Amino acid sequence: MKIIKNKQYGGKYIDRENYIERLSNIKEGQEYAKEYERLLEEIIKDIFSNELMLFQSQYRTEDGINIFDMICKIKNGVNDDFFSIIEKFYKTKYILFEFKNYQDPIKQGQICTTEKYLFEAALRKVAIIISRYGIDANGKKLAEGILRESGKLMIVLNDADLKRMIELYIKGDKPTIVLTEKLDEILTRLEK
Repeated sequence: MKIIKNKQYGGKYIDRENYIERLSNIKEGQEYAKEYERLLEEIIKDIFSNELMLFQSQYRTEDGINIFDMICKIKNGVNDDFFSIIEKFYKTKYILFEFKNYQDPIKQGQICTTEKYLFEAALRKVAIIISRYGIDANGKKLAEGILRESGKLMIVLNDADLKRMIELYIKGDKPTIVLTEKLDEILTRLEK
């Protein structure tokens, strides 16, 4: 097993083991939202650099009204089970990431907002939402209903999931193990 603790990007030294400490030190709430977003962007760019590209932060929609936290493109010929599945079966080439530094689990409103950014014509039917405390029961039901009715997939991670992904990556394992487990949980529980 190859251990990947640190990496140098264009002269900048990245200490991956510091990600978890930095994440734990960011306070919850709107006042610290930008700090949380910047750290999550850095983590996502690093741990998925082999699978994703075109990392665009604070991307404004064509109408100028809405802003995505980050949107990425799945690399051609990606060799990863999770990204291959969503590319093939969800007809997705672009993944939307949303970062929520809330003091509580996200609710239906955040699911509704994210859902409107997803549509097949843009090859964007999958969102990964990272929230400090995940999602509440009603938000989860709504996300499942949207998947069932329109095929739009929203996977919600919490800080513990993100920390596990970082730990897997540092050990040289694929962080998408966590995403695959979440997808399996969603699809095996989904009712008609």
